Amino acid sequence: MYGNKAKAEEYKAKGNQLYAARDYERAKQLYTRAIGNACSDCTRAVSERVHVLWQSFSLLFRVGMVFSVCDRSYEECIRDCEMALSLNGNFSKGYGRMAKSYMAIGKYTRALEAYKKALEVTPGNQELVSEEANCRALKQMSREYLNEKNPERAEQLLRGMIQYSPRARRLRFEFAKMQIEKGDFAEANSQLTEMQKFCSGADTLYIKAYLMYMQGKTDVAIPLLQKLIQSDPDYSDAQNLMRLAKQGNAMKEEANKLYKKGDYDGAIRKYTECLSFDEKNRGFKAVIYTNKATALMKQDKYDEALKDLTSAIELNPNYPQAFFKRGEVNQKLKNYDLSLIHICRCRRYAVCRSRWSPYH
Repeated sequence: MYGNKAKAEEYKAKGNQLYAARDYERAKQLYTRAIGNACSDCTRAVSERVHVLWQSFSLLFRVGMVFSVCDRSYEECIRDCEMALSLNGNFSKGYGRMAKSYMAIGKYTRALEAYKKALEVTPGNQELVSEEANCRALKQMSREYLNEKNPERAEQLLRGMIQYSPRARRLRFEFAKMQIEKGDFAEANSQLTEMQKFCSGADTLYIKAYLMYMQGKTDVAIPLLQKLIQSDPDYSDAQNLMRLAKQGNAMKEEANKLYKKGDYDGAIRKYTECLSFDEKNRGFKAVIYTNKATALMKQDKYDEALKDLTSAIELNPNYPQAFFKRGEVNQKLKNYDLSLIHICRCRRYAVCRSRWSPYH
């Protein structure tokens, strides 16, 4: 017996209802059941009669493709397309959806191959012609990006590609890394959040560690990198970043120890040495400037401390500790209005306000 066709139709109908209600997970389960009932005994070794039975239910796989696109499971959609096309090689929409899925994950060459086959089945289809032209433009943009030397143009190209390829791992990785190095940590964190939705591998962990490192949080970056290197010992970028993170953290901790001992002159010298470490690490330098300013405040050198805190904020405009310390310095200088402004700009003001008063 070649499955239960009536039962398959029942599952398909229920799946359609759930799909219309946007209950995609349950809809998918029913579509899978329908396929199983329709062709439970189908193999390549059985007769042509069973192959025809598979073909009669290729629509079920088409519905599965629609689900996969809505759920953004592009790799799964590609598998559904391959199954449907193995049953019906003239299924134009199968090629079209496969092409869209390949484009979404940044595989433009494969997308163009699928568009070519779709147009062979339905030549002159304007929607497919337009989508193929977009895909060709994206492939050209990817070539330009590889050779682009201008950072602004490179960023523009990446943004354009990500708009059409939201699940392209390499594009997201490159764009997140670019934002980190630019000092736009909020945008980098947004990109990291998007990556975590569909990619939990080594690249995502590296971006998380790199983001921590470039914000000056070397002590947070190190365990993340240790975890990454344990899972992928050949990840050379992680090895290099680990070396830098350990070096920077050791320098900072040496200065911090002098500060805790009350050796403020020694701490200030060490913090100054730290400023020459990894020039492109804006976040680390912001932390060091803030720590140095704290040591200067212990010596009542408020004007010098204020200059260092200004430098810290210029390097990282979203660094709350720098704003809080700047508020404290202005308080000492009796600039109470400025002090209040900076305290309010501190993102952790709700925590800090109990420790601050312009009158103590």
